[in-house]
Amino acid sequence: MVQRAGTARVGTFVGKVSGSDAYVAVVAAGKEVLAFVCDGDRLVKRRGTMAEWFAGPRSGNRLELVSENGARLEASLGARRAAGKVTPAKGATLTFEARPATGDAGLYRAQGLIEGRDVLAGWIVLGDGTFHGSSNLQSADCLNLRHALNRIFSKVTAGEFTPEDLEAGASIHQHLVNMGC
Repeated sequence: MVQRAGTARVGTFVGKVSGSDAYVAVVAAGKEVLAFVCDGDRLVKRRGTMAEWFAGPRSGNRLELVSENGARLEASLGARRAAGKVTPAKGATLTFEARPATGDAGLYRAQGLIEGRDVLAGWIVLGDGTFHGSSNLQSADCLNLRHALNRIFSKVTAGEFTPEDLEAGASIHQHLVNMGC
């Protein structure tokens, strides 16, 4: 659900990036925004997979964010959609349109230590249940992620973490299995 905090939109938006296989998720809370763009179909990152995290402040309902890898995401947030463009560090600019997330749709993030290594994994679930995800894991780490998922799983929301989010974790665990992890 998208709400208004003063003049700024607050909520989670998910959608597809035109001209690619990528999905986009934008979570706007207060003055900060977290976004993820991903075209991966496996949790273990493969060469050529787009998996970019963006975080930072926003100006009202306008976003201009740069990832650690130099990709850019620009968007405007409205009551019924987030629209914008993403430019990979090496690649052409692509446009996207995302709608407010409902049900299990949203941005999911697992971050923590597994066997002494920092792990960051994310996946985007659309309203129809389709998803894309990726992580900084190597293939041998996949089993470890499944075992550690309950400790480091969270659904990124613009509001409070609720028991319903924990229920969504069961479907995300199934997504991991489906993703070959």
